[in-house]
Parts: sequence; C-alpha cells; structure tokens
Amino acid sequence: LEVRSAPGEGTRIRLALPVATEDSAAAAGDADWRATGTALVVDDEEGVRAVAGELLQRFGFQVVEARDGLDAVRRFRARDGQFELVLLDLTMPRMDGHAAFREMLTIRPGVAVILMSGFSLQQAAERLGGTRPGAFLQKPFGREALRRALAEIPALRTMAPG
Repeated sequence: LEVRSAPGEGTRIRLALPVATEDSAAAAGDADWRATGTALVVDDEEGVRAVAGELLQRFGFQVVEARDGLDAVRRFRARDGQFELVLLDLTMPRMDGHAAFREMLTIRPGVAVILMSGFSLQQAAERLGGTRPGAFLQKPFGREALRRALAEIPALRTMAPG
C-alpha cells in the first residue's frame, strides 16, 4: 500500500496485490463447462463490467455490457429479452438492479439472472423482497465463483457437456 498526499494536490492511494493463482482442479472444471449465446453484464463500474465480461467470454458467452439499470432494460427490450443470462449489479445510479430485474421479468419471465453485489446474500435478499435471482455472487468474485453461480441456474446447466 502506497499513500501520497500533498496540500493542494490531493491524495493518491496505490494498492498492489499478488497475482491470484487457481488450482488445476478449478481450471480443469472450466474446460468442462461451455456456454452458447449472449450474456448481458450490468454494472456502473467499467472495470467490473470488463472483468465479468472477460470471464463470461472464457465460458463461451458473447457479452453485451450496460452501464446501469436503464441502459440494461433498454438493451434487454431491444433484443426482445433474448439474452441467455443477465449478470446484474444490485446498486447502481439511475435504476438499481432490483428495479431493472423486475422490469426484465415483465419482458421475459424466468430470465436467468445472476445478481452480484458487495452486500452479503442476506442483505441483498432483504433489498430484493420476494424477487429471487437464479444465483448470487458477492463481489469481489473470481472465475470459480462465477462458474459455481452459472451451475446453479437450471437453464444454463443444460449447456454443459455430459
């Protein structure tokens, strides 16, 4: 951790983390699970969209990104809800994930949604009320956590070979 601060110039914080390594069993599990179709990744943070999109592409999805709930609903409606998966952040400006999720359900009931949030599952469930996504990912997450979330959704499990 490096912190530099100077009057009139502001503060700069730099955090360096070691590269994460995944064991061979997790990497081998990825090779067994392949998807087809398009996923909509919705998050107000560009970096989160980019990383989540890259992970989904490794699983075989084509990826469309949306920067908030309004953008997501617009893109979802434009494609008549023909996304195989929506990876949706809970907390965003303009339209949050809960409102976007409800709107997407009116367009295509039963759409496969993985909700992602910095909140815990319990906190997110309280915010969602009775609306339940197919799976939940607590941020930050990696490839293996995403693979497990994808496996929780019955419609996506049929994409896996064998």
